[in-house]
Order: sequence, then structure tokens, then C-alpha cells
Amino acid sequence: RLRPDFAIAHGNLGTCQYDSGDVEQAIRTFKYALQLEPNYPDAYNSLGNAQRDIGLLEEAIQSFRSALRLKPDHPHAYNNLGNAMKDKGMVKEAVHCYVTAVRIMPKFAAAHSNLASLLKEQGKLEQALAHYHEAITIEPLFADAYSNLGNLYKDFGKTEEAVKCYATA
Repeated sequence: RLRPDFAIAHGNLGTCQYDSGDVEQAIRTFKYALQLEPNYPDAYNSLGNAQRDIGLLEEAIQSFRSALRLKPDHPHAYNNLGNAMKDKGMVKEAVHCYVTAVRIMPKFAAAHSNLASLLKEQGKLEQALAHYHEAITIEPLFADAYSNLGNLYKDFGKTEEAVKCYATA
């Protein structure tokens, strides 16, 4: 090992472990990377995703907030914090997180789609429609956004548009 104290390498290793499904090991690796480099916002963000995946929502929220303390303009940390807030039923806070993510990074398709889903749940259908369209404009191969847009069209009674979205997805 050339540099056993190389936090970025440990962060990358944790990402590989997470991607391969070894979430528990990834959490340990992200925590070790943060011991080596406490000012590593991407490691906090990745740790939060892993924690959320196994249902540790409070810990995930703290990890995302730590990432944002270190990097207040981190759109992915805002989006991920929004996901954790949504999981906890904190809809207002989740909407705020998604709005902040798209303000920081206007071409963030996933954040637009996440925001649209919550707006739809709140009955703000026109706003949801706009954000689904924005997500698809940004990422034309975003199947989930097409499917969710189809659901929204179905709710509007626009069956033909819904069918087109489902067929595209």
C-alpha cells in the first residue's frame, strides 16, 4: 500500500463496495475515509446513501447535513437529503431540499423528477407536470420520469398522452 492514509482512495473503495452490494462494508470504509479526512463532503454524501439504504434514516440525514456544512452548494447532497426526508414523511423539508438542488444545478434531472413526485402528492399537478417535462428534457432516456409523467397524465384523464409516456418508458 503506497498511501494507507489516502482518504480519497478509501472513499472510492467504499463506492465500489456500495455498488457491488456490500453496504455494511461500504459504511465502514466511508467512516474510515472520514477519520482520515474529516472535511470530505463526498464521503459524507456516500455514507448517507449507504445508511439510507439500510434504513438508518437519522444517521443518513446527519451525514447529508455534514456534507452540506462542508459544501453548501452540493446539489447531490441536497437531493439525497430530500430523499431521506421524504422517507421520514418530512415532505415540506424534502420539497425544500429538491428545490435547492435544482436551484444549484438546474440541469439535475433526478432532482426535478423527485420534486415533481412530491408536488404531485401535494396536488400541485401543473408544477409537477413542468418538473417531469424538465427532467425528460434534461435526460431524454429517463424511464422513471416518463412513467411518472404517464401516471400524472392518467390522473388528468389524458389517456393518449399517458400511453405515449408508458410506451416510451
